[in-house]
Amino acid sequence: MNKLKLIILLLCAISTGYGQEHHKYDTLKLTTDSIVLIKVEVEAEAEGGKKGWSDFLERNLNLDVPYFNSAPRGVYKVIVRFIVYKDGTIGDFKALTKHGYGMEKEVIRALKLSPKWKPALQNGTAVNAYRNQPVAFFVRED
Repeated sequence: MNKLKLIILLLCAISTGYGQEHHKYDTLKLTTDSIVLIKVEVEAEAEGGKKGWSDFLERNLNLDVPYFNSAPRGVYKVIVRFIVYKDGTIGDFKALTKHGYGMEKEVIRALKLSPKWKPALQNGTAVNAYRNQPVAFFVRED
């Protein structure tokens, strides 16, 4: 009997939620400026290509941050997602990992220093697109 009540309750919640969501999207007006693509025909690229971006990160990242913040010995892979806007600027940084010890903050700090990028292309047109930036931190004991 309890399973039946749970199923009925879930069905009521689903049908009620659907009506509200449907109404919300009927009035939503999207513009191409507000759309951010996950997959594109041509990925966004930093000026100078992969080599230029790698050089930029080497110059601007302080890879000693976790050590100075007493992170335990180990290898930490930090991933930060951001948007490359169609004008080439980057923003809306979000850490997808949560290792702490200042690592995610350090990657975001460095990314904010980035020069403009070549935006992603879809059907030959510049579009807003997500990018993920992985950074590995190595902490060892001295």
